[in-house]
Amino acid sequence: MYLKLYNFYYKSLNLLNIYTASKYAVPILAVVSFTESSFFIIPPDVLLIPMAFAMPNKAFFYALIATLFSVLGGVFGYAIGYFAYDLFIKDFIALMHYQKHFDTFQSYYDQYGLMAIFIAGFTPLPYKVATIASGIFNMNIFYFVLVSILSRGLRFFLLATIIKLFHQKGIYYIAKYFKHIMLGSVVILFLAIIFFIIIKQYN
Repeated sequence: MYLKLYNFYYKSLNLLNIYTASKYAVPILAVVSFTESSFFIIPPDVLLIPMAFAMPNKAFFYALIATLFSVLGGVFGYAIGYFAYDLFIKDFIALMHYQKHFDTFQSYYDQYGLMAIFIAGFTPLPYKVATIASGIFNMNIFYFVLVSILSRGLRFFLLATIIKLFHQKGIYYIAKYFKHIMLGSVVILFLAIIFFIIIKQYN
Protein backbone atom coordinates (compact mmCIF):
# COMPACT_ATOMS: atom_id res chain seq x y z
CA MET A 1 0.00 0.00 0.00
CA TYR A 2 2.70 2.48 1.04
CA LEU A 3 4.92 1.63 -1.93
CA LYS A 4 1.96 2.31 -4.23
CA LEU A 5 1.58 5.68 -2.52
CA TYR A 6 5.25 6.39 -3.18
CA ASN A 7 4.91 5.43 -6.85
CA PHE A 8 1.86 7.66 -7.18
CA TYR A 9 3.73 10.66 -5.77
CA TYR A 10 6.81 10.00 -7.86
CA LYS A 11 4.96 9.59 -11.17
CA SER A 12 2.82 12.65 -10.43
CA LEU A 13 5.76 14.95 -9.68
CA ASN A 14 5.05 17.33 -12.59
CA LEU A 15 1.46 17.76 -11.47
CA LEU A 16 2.66 18.34 -7.91
CA ASN A 17 5.03 21.06 -9.08
CA ILE A 18 2.17 22.76 -10.87
CA TYR A 19 -0.08 22.46 -7.83
CA THR A 20 2.62 23.71 -5.43
CA ALA A 21 3.34 26.70 -7.65
CA SER A 22 -0.34 27.60 -7.61
CA LYS A 23 -1.40 30.50 -5.42
CA TYR A 24 -4.12 28.24 -4.02
CA ALA A 25 -1.78 25.52 -2.71
CA VAL A 26 -1.22 27.01 0.76
CA PRO A 27 -4.88 28.05 1.28
CA ILE A 28 -6.00 24.55 0.30
CA LEU A 29 -3.51 23.03 2.76
CA ALA A 30 -4.83 25.36 5.46
CA VAL A 31 -8.48 24.46 4.74
CA VAL A 32 -7.78 20.71 4.66
CA SER A 33 -5.75 20.94 7.89
CA PHE A 34 -8.56 22.83 9.62
CA THR A 35 -11.46 20.68 8.45
CA GLU A 36 -9.67 17.34 8.97
CA SER A 37 -9.43 18.14 12.67
CA SER A 38 -13.19 18.21 13.04
CA PHE A 39 -15.07 16.45 10.24
CA PHE A 40 -13.15 16.06 6.94
CA ILE A 41 -11.72 12.62 6.10
CA ILE A 42 -8.56 13.58 4.15
CA PRO A 43 -5.51 14.18 6.40
CA PRO A 44 -3.26 17.18 5.65
CA ASP A 45 -0.31 14.79 5.17
CA VAL A 46 -1.73 13.96 1.74
CA LEU A 47 -1.01 17.55 0.67
CA LEU A 48 1.89 18.37 2.97
CA ILE A 49 4.12 15.51 1.79
CA PRO A 50 3.95 16.21 -1.97
CA MET A 51 4.16 19.97 -1.41
CA ALA A 52 7.28 19.59 0.73
CA PHE A 53 8.66 17.09 -1.77
CA ALA A 54 8.15 19.48 -4.68
CA MET A 55 9.61 22.47 -2.80
CA PRO A 56 11.86 21.26 0.07
CA ASN A 57 12.98 24.83 0.84
CA LYS A 58 9.41 25.56 1.97
CA ALA A 59 8.87 22.27 3.83
CA PHE A 60 8.97 23.87 7.30
CA PHE A 61 6.64 26.67 6.20
CA TYR A 62 4.12 24.11 4.97
CA ALA A 63 4.49 22.18 8.22
CA LEU A 64 3.80 25.38 10.17
CA ILE A 65 0.64 26.08 8.17
CA ALA A 66 -0.57 22.50 8.66
CA THR A 67 0.14 22.68 12.40
CA LEU A 68 -1.48 26.06 12.97
CA PHE A 69 -4.70 25.34 11.10
CA SER A 70 -4.90 21.76 12.38
CA VAL A 71 -4.86 23.05 15.96
CA LEU A 72 -7.42 25.75 15.14
CA GLY A 73 -9.58 23.06 13.56
CA GLY A 74 -9.06 20.99 16.69
CA VAL A 75 -10.48 23.81 18.81
CA PHE A 76 -13.47 23.90 16.46
CA GLY A 77 -13.85 20.13 16.86
CA TYR A 78 -13.65 20.57 20.64
CA ALA A 79 -16.47 23.13 20.45
CA ILE A 80 -18.55 20.75 18.33
CA GLY A 81 -18.16 18.00 20.90
CA TYR A 82 -18.86 20.37 23.80
CA PHE A 83 -21.95 22.07 22.37
CA ALA A 84 -23.44 19.71 19.78
CA TYR A 85 -22.93 16.11 20.91
CA ASP A 86 -26.61 15.47 21.54
CA LEU A 87 -27.69 17.43 18.46
CA PHE A 88 -25.88 15.51 15.73
CA ILE A 89 -22.46 14.22 16.80
CA LYS A 90 -23.82 10.83 17.86
CA ASP A 91 -25.27 10.35 14.38
CA PHE A 92 -22.08 11.67 12.75
CA ILE A 93 -19.93 9.14 14.63
CA ALA A 94 -22.23 6.33 13.52
CA LEU A 95 -22.40 7.59 9.92
CA MET A 96 -18.60 7.80 9.58
CA HIS A 97 -18.11 4.45 11.36
CA TYR A 98 -15.93 6.14 13.99
CA GLN A 99 -17.46 4.42 17.00
CA LYS A 100 -14.54 1.99 17.21
CA HIS A 101 -12.03 4.86 17.07
CA PHE A 102 -14.10 6.79 19.60
CA ASP A 103 -14.10 3.82 22.00
CA THR A 104 -10.34 3.40 21.50
CA PHE A 105 -9.71 7.06 22.32
CA GLN A 106 -11.97 6.87 25.37
CA SER A 107 -9.98 3.86 26.58
CA TYR A 108 -6.70 5.77 26.04
CA TYR A 109 -8.14 8.83 27.74
CA ASP A 110 -9.26 6.83 30.79
CA GLN A 111 -5.78 5.31 31.12
CA TYR A 112 -3.43 8.09 30.03
CA GLY A 113 -5.34 11.38 30.17
CA LEU A 114 -3.63 14.07 28.11
CA MET A 115 -1.27 11.51 26.60
CA ALA A 116 -4.30 10.21 24.66
CA ILE A 117 -4.55 13.57 22.87
CA PHE A 118 -0.89 13.39 21.97
CA ILE A 119 -1.24 9.85 20.60
CA ALA A 120 -4.27 10.82 18.50
CA GLY A 121 -2.58 13.98 17.24
CA PHE A 122 0.67 12.28 16.31
CA THR A 123 -0.30 8.82 15.07
CA PRO A 124 -2.56 7.77 12.17
CA LEU A 125 -5.56 7.61 14.55
CA PRO A 126 -8.27 10.07 13.41
CA TYR A 127 -7.43 13.32 15.21
CA LYS A 128 -11.01 14.54 14.76
CA VAL A 129 -12.20 11.78 17.10
CA ALA A 130 -9.90 13.13 19.82
CA THR A 131 -10.92 16.75 19.32
CA ILE A 132 -14.65 16.04 19.44
CA ALA A 133 -14.27 13.59 22.32
CA SER A 134 -12.22 16.15 24.28
CA GLY A 135 -15.14 18.56 24.06
CA ILE A 136 -17.57 15.86 25.11
CA PHE A 137 -15.37 14.96 28.09
CA ASN A 138 -14.97 18.67 28.95
CA MET A 139 -11.17 18.44 28.95
CA ASN A 140 -9.26 21.51 30.06
CA ILE A 141 -9.10 23.61 26.88
CA PHE A 142 -5.68 25.11 27.69
CA TYR A 143 -4.03 21.71 28.06
CA PHE A 144 -5.90 20.44 25.03
CA VAL A 145 -4.48 23.23 22.85
CA LEU A 146 -0.98 22.82 24.30
CA VAL A 147 -0.85 19.07 23.67
CA SER A 148 -2.40 19.52 20.23
CA ILE A 149 0.33 21.99 19.26
CA LEU A 150 3.03 19.60 20.46
CA SER A 151 1.58 16.49 18.78
CA ARG A 152 0.52 18.00 15.48
CA GLY A 153 3.65 20.12 15.27
CA LEU A 154 5.90 17.16 15.94
CA ARG A 155 4.10 15.05 13.35
CA PHE A 156 4.16 17.59 10.53
CA PHE A 157 7.65 18.93 11.22
CA LEU A 158 9.00 15.38 11.44
CA LEU A 159 7.62 14.66 7.97
CA ALA A 160 8.99 17.96 6.66
CA THR A 161 12.42 17.28 8.18
CA ILE A 162 12.65 13.81 6.64
CA ILE A 163 11.75 15.18 3.20
CA LYS A 164 14.06 18.19 3.53
CA LEU A 165 17.02 16.03 4.59
CA PHE A 166 16.52 13.03 2.33
CA HIS A 167 14.26 14.48 -0.41
CA GLN A 168 13.55 11.66 -2.90
CA LYS A 169 14.51 8.87 -0.50
CA GLY A 170 12.59 10.60 2.25
CA ILE A 171 9.23 10.29 0.50
CA TYR A 172 9.93 6.60 -0.08
CA TYR A 173 10.70 5.94 3.59
CA ILE A 174 7.68 7.92 4.75
CA ALA A 175 5.38 6.04 2.37
CA LYS A 176 6.75 2.65 3.39
CA TYR A 177 7.25 3.15 7.13
CA PHE A 178 4.75 5.89 8.01
CA LYS A 179 2.98 4.01 10.81
CA HIS A 180 6.26 2.68 12.18
CA ILE A 181 7.74 6.18 12.29
CA MET A 182 4.71 7.63 14.08
CA LEU A 183 4.26 4.79 16.56
CA GLY A 184 8.00 4.48 17.23
CA SER A 185 8.25 8.18 18.03
CA VAL A 186 5.30 7.93 20.42
CA VAL A 187 6.91 4.98 22.21
CA ILE A 188 10.19 6.86 22.58
CA LEU A 189 8.43 9.95 23.91
CA PHE A 190 6.31 7.88 26.28
CA LEU A 191 9.40 6.14 27.68
CA ALA A 192 11.12 9.51 28.09
CA ILE A 193 8.14 10.85 30.06
CA ILE A 194 8.17 7.79 32.33
CA PHE A 195 11.92 8.20 32.86
CA PHE A 196 11.61 11.85 33.89
CA ILE A 197 8.68 11.02 36.22
CA ILE A 198 10.79 8.34 37.93
CA ILE A 199 13.77 10.70 38.23
CA LYS A 200 11.56 13.42 39.69
CA GLN A 201 10.14 11.05 42.32
CA TYR A 202 13.60 10.07 43.50
CA ASN A 203 14.91 13.68 43.67
